[in-house]
Amino acid sequence: MSYDDMQVIVAYLRLLPSIDRQTPKRSLSVMADVLIGANQFPLSAQPPITEPVVAPPAGTIDYGENITEAYGCRDCRGKDLRVSAEGGGPNWVGAVSGWSEDQLLQVFKGGIDPSGNEISDNMPWKDYNLELSDSDLHYLSQYLHSLTGIASTN
Repeated sequence: MSYDDMQVIVAYLRLLPSIDRQTPKRSLSVMADVLIGANQFPLSAQPPITEPVVAPPAGTIDYGENITEAYGCRDCRGKDLRVSAEGGGPNWVGAVSGWSEDQLLQVFKGGIDPSGNEISDNMPWKDYNLELSDSDLHYLSQYLHSLTGIASTN
């Protein structure tokens, strides 16, 4: 997520009414304090962010890759997007290699793959359809096709 994206989220959150609730006091055991103090128990799986993260410019394949990061595609499809998802979803890189860009867009817009199979609701294609523009989907397609070594076609 880019620094600009984060600023938009923070601005939105500041518009929401505050919630008045008491946060329970944290209570850790002596052993937990020792492990945390000795840096043996990490408090975050993510390394600290030390500088602003800048999103790649729109209109690039890197922008398409950024979409896969922002929408958590790798959570189900694996780091290289080649893992078949639970529930029988395809290996994205393998599947996309045989699809045109228009066919891939139909997956996200209509929930139907090129073979006429319905896309499972386990894949949030409806969210992508609502949240991503045609341009976003184009660059997502460009990125996925770049992984296969096959140029995206309409």
